[in-house]
Amino acid sequence: MATKLNAKNIYYSFAEARKARNISQVELSKKTGIIQADISRIENGKANPTLDVLKRLAEALEMKINISFEDK
Repeated sequence: MATKLNAKNIYYSFAEARKARNISQVELSKKTGIIQADISRIENGKANPTLDVLKRLAEALEMKINISFEDK
């Protein structure tokens, strides 16, 4: 059974990826130029980051973003 992907799942996955790489929010902030408080808000699903912000975060974590639109 597939899990329905939503913003909270995406942000939780992002937080888990950061933790798995042993990178603190402060370190990620320094790598991306995104303030630590914003990174925390994103990880907690309390912010709506732009695609540009998500790209910067993914690049700093050596990841890629894959977004697709599919028929229902």
